[in-house]
Amino acid sequence: MNRLATLLGLALSLALAPELAQARTFYVDAANGNDFFGTTAAQNPSFPWKTIKRAMGAAIGGDTIKVKPGTYSESVESKRDATQTSPIILQSTLVGGAIIKPPAGTNGLFISHNYHTVDGFTVKLGLSGVKLGAHDGGGSVVGLLIQNNIIFSNSSNGIQVTSGLSTEIAFNTVYQNGQNGISYSGNTSLIHDNVVHDNGQFGIYVKDGVDHQVFNNQVYNNAGGDLQILGALVASAKTYYVDAAIGNDSNTADQAQSPATPWRTIKKAVSGDAGASPQFQGAQAGDSVIVMPGVYTETVESKRAGSSGKPILIRAATPGTVTVDPPSGSAGFFISHNFHTIDGFIVTGSSVNGIQVDGGAGSLTGIIISGNHVFGNGSAGIKLSSVTAASVMHNVVNNNTKDGILYSGAQANIFNNLVYSNFGTGGEYGITISTGTGHKVTNNTVYGNVKGGIRLGTTSSSPVAVTVLNNIVIGNTGVGIKEPATCCAGQVVDFNDVFGNTGANYDLSTTVVGAHSLSADPGFIDPINADFRLGRLATGQASDSSCIDRGSSTSDALGLGGRTAFTDKAPDTGLVDLGYHGALLYPTQGTLTMTGATMTFNTGQGNDAFTLSVNLAPGAGSDGIEPGINYAEVSFGSFQYSLPVSGFQQQPGGSWSYTGAGQLSSGTFVKQGDGSVNITVQASGLNLSYSDSPITIQARIGDDFGSSTVALRGTLVYP
Repeated sequence: MNRLATLLGLALSLALAPELAQARTFYVDAANGNDFFGTTAAQNPSFPWKTIKRAMGAAIGGDTIKVKPGTYSESVESKRDATQTSPIILQSTLVGGAIIKPPAGTNGLFISHNYHTVDGFTVKLGLSGVKLGAHDGGGSVVGLLIQNNIIFSNSSNGIQVTSGLSTEIAFNTVYQNGQNGISYSGNTSLIHDNVVHDNGQFGIYVKDGVDHQVFNNQVYNNAGGDLQILGALVASAKTYYVDAAIGNDSNTADQAQSPATPWRTIKKAVSGDAGASPQFQGAQAGDSVIVMPGVYTETVESKRAGSSGKPILIRAATPGTVTVDPPSGSAGFFISHNFHTIDGFIVTGSSVNGIQVDGGAGSLTGIIISGNHVFGNGSAGIKLSSVTAASVMHNVVNNNTKDGILYSGAQANIFNNLVYSNFGTGGEYGITISTGTGHKVTNNTVYGNVKGGIRLGTTSSSPVAVTVLNNIVIGNTGVGIKEPATCCAGQVVDFNDVFGNTGANYDLSTTVVGAHSLSADPGFIDPINADFRLGRLATGQASDSSCIDRGSSTSDALGLGGRTAFTDKAPDTGLVDLGYHGALLYPTQGTLTMTGATMTFNTGQGNDAFTLSVNLAPGAGSDGIEPGINYAEVSFGSFQYSLPVSGFQQQPGGSWSYTGAGQLSSGTFVKQGDGSVNITVQASGLNLSYSDSPITIQARIGDDFGSSTVALRGTLVYP
């Protein structure tokens, strides 16, 4: 029997195999798939289906559909309901890599059944990009999650929801659609952390309904207006705006609910002013204080408690653009009331603690300190005293005079922080848990702290109970992980990389280092210059980091599936990578200007080529490009081409040249005075195929990406 017959026989036997009742993962690959495979075969990535439509027809609650990069010229529709605990998950294996480009006049995706997730797709050139709603307008569609997608150039709405209920739309980039970027009709929406711009009508349009939450979106340059909220926000919750540049603390509370008439100080929004007329008592439980970019020379002090499910949220409108630089003798933030969230600030210049949370004689609860950069303060970076079940996560804490993070109380959740170069003289560490039980210290990177890495208790007579997992503790002057007191049964120190600490890697009283721990160089990109991302062969470094896939659980189970530790923002899949995951998976929109493109294809096996010249201006908040470090990628029609980033050679005049290692490519990067970069790419020896005209070309470097459509030029030869 020849090989073709064998494959056909295998395909037939797999197609006839009975379907499994348990949750399954199906694979789809436009280039190599075959829709004749059965459901058992398609659970093997070697035998994927060709179309998403085939997978959606088979999926039931609890199933996951993983779609490989490529172009899918189909309109994708849901077929059946799932449940809250077992949704149907449709996921691109590379964020933005699976491109849904439906037939003319149809929607990219139409989800009309309950409890579906759509994650990580590019959707373009449809009627609506993603349409959500019950068939024939009957009843509400419940429990949908649309996240990490890039949705553009659709003739109607980017994302359109009709009769929605409990729908979350998050971390999407939605632009250049003919009508609204995001249009929502129904109740109980959660619309947050999206980038929405240059759409033909409104950016975000909430048409009706109640209990909506719309926050932390970047919305700009939309023709009809950026935000049009006609539905009611969550009952009793109010959002107040603060802007040091244009604000006025004499504005009323009603006026301050518009970003056009904000207050000037954060203190006014949080603490109120009893002498104002009409009197304002400060933010209440469930309220949000959104702070616009600028420098705020004040201390922010809490005055009243939030409540469970209704915290008082104090958030930077754009993370990393709001600096709190307090007066001498004062903390940047001083929180002494329950249920507060501090999110997205730069806190520096305090002569005492950067962020201080203090329960006094009692014990605070419901505190979240998230996404802040806390550095250059005269005592601890983040200090929590007499607190229970507080979370300190996703922060960067460096160059503070004492501890990076200091916690006393119970049930700490110290998660996914980068803590480095804290240099105190009083025996302080990167992370110190000084008292209490039930603590977790997970997925932190702790580097170069003068007195040590992680300290589990401060004296030999006061044990603490801490689970320490998935951390990278490296290059600290003292001990990597120290446990002064005889501790308790069940103490866990495992799955950590503890390496190169000059005092000792471990100084533990009774706890035994877990068998899954390692002591190896983690392969940071450039730790001397504070680049703690993990190196990989795929992004041009010399080797794969020893910390990849070495964690105690999966990245999704730990809540890190939407973050990455890599320069190319490749998602962390499978077992979690150790240490800090600093980058979110969605990129920042840059502006791409095409200055030249030529191509030759269908001229014979391995005889195709293209040249490309573009200018890429960085998007808002981007850190630009670092040749030899950052990842680069060009998408030429349906052909995706990763550019090598090792072997760049600096040339006079700010130019970097390269010749692709193992790839028939070469080119230059030339940085411009305005922050943009001119890029040339030449590639030959390829196998390209003509699809349609004009061809869309995309380029992405570091945090930036852009797209432009050009007419075909060069040589076109058909078979």
